[in-house]
Amino acid sequence: MIEDKKIIIYTGPTEAFNEFIMKFFERDKNNYNLTKLVNLSESERNTLLVKIPGQEQKSNISSEDSIIDLLTVSSNEYSGVTEAVTSNFVNYISKYNISKLIIQNPPIEIINDLRKQFDENDICEYNHDYGKIDNKLIIDFKQNCNSIILGQEEALEKVIQSLIIQQKLNKEDKPIVIMLYGPSGVGKTETGRLLAKLLGEEMFYSQFSMFQNEGYLNYLYGNKIQAPSFAKDLLKRTSNIIFLDEFDKANGFVYSALYQMFDTGEFEDNNFHVNLKNTLIICTSNYENPQKIYEHLGEPMFFRINCFIRYKQLNNDVKIKLVDKYYNSLIEQLDTEEKQIINNSKIKDKYIKIVNELDNARQIENFIRNDIAKELVNNLK
Repeated sequence: MIEDKKIIIYTGPTEAFNEFIMKFFERDKNNYNLTKLVNLSESERNTLLVKIPGQEQKSNISSEDSIIDLLTVSSNEYSGVTEAVTSNFVNYISKYNISKLIIQNPPIEIINDLRKQFDENDICEYNHDYGKIDNKLIIDFKQNCNSIILGQEEALEKVIQSLIIQQKLNKEDKPIVIMLYGPSGVGKTETGRLLAKLLGEEMFYSQFSMFQNEGYLNYLYGNKIQAPSFAKDLLKRTSNIIFLDEFDKANGFVYSALYQMFDTGEFEDNNFHVNLKNTLIICTSNYENPQKIYEHLGEPMFFRINCFIRYKQLNNDVKIKLVDKYYNSLIEQLDTEEKQIINNSKIKDKYIKIVNELDNARQIENFIRNDIAKELVNNLK
């Protein structure tokens, strides 16, 4: 049983990790995290050193007081301690009399050292149980998507098909990778957000247009354990929906790093290993057709994408519905007097008249929000 293991390697998000360790936390015991242990004064540190048989004791403190009943290490703590602690982690903690260690998302080096130093029967690996795409989610998405994401009925039907493939026709639990392509601001990002909301989680979001310079090369492939990295962020994700926005705008070095991730659901950098099986990976592109995507991404990446789904330009009827939707949503945040001011200003009528000049949902919302704010400023007393 997991309760009997001396070492638990926990893979998953921080909030869930914090809930998990409370099962093992006892108020009348010596409970430490890594930061607290590192920051101990020298005198306090001596009370926790393992007693060596035959040697004179350094203090009169009882052996019970010298035991660390529970040592927890969260992934956030790696960046708060020195490299010397993380690179020699097992040797560092082996100085202390620790009854149980629970460590979140440890680097590969630490996992290997733990396996070398401790009996395999003392170690347990626990993986966070991510919400799965099931019939309820698919039905909820089908019932709600067209009222939230307007004017994309054909695209959303294909998204639903991809959900069914991921749930029922994916024997090896590989990631299902879909590419949503088309103009900006027509519902691609909202599709991912709705899926994650129905799962009860936030989707993992990464802006791939930022992957251009050497700094992002280090972020992708991993540099120091203490530094931010793509793998560390994936390990802390709360959802198995991975959203890679503006995927086509990344530097070419990015794609070769993702081949294994798209193929088998495994991603590994210089420090961390991530299991991404049974995920839904949603990529977006502003290209107008798959041929353009093929020319940009190249054959190896293009053929690792399971489905290409076109989001079309919004027609005027849809844009009028969006004007109405965003206007009503924004004025609901105002008090009664402010609502009257905005209704008298005829902002909604203004945008309905020029709807042919509007491009997308994001632009419509921003224009209306700015006009409402301007009108309120003009009426300040």
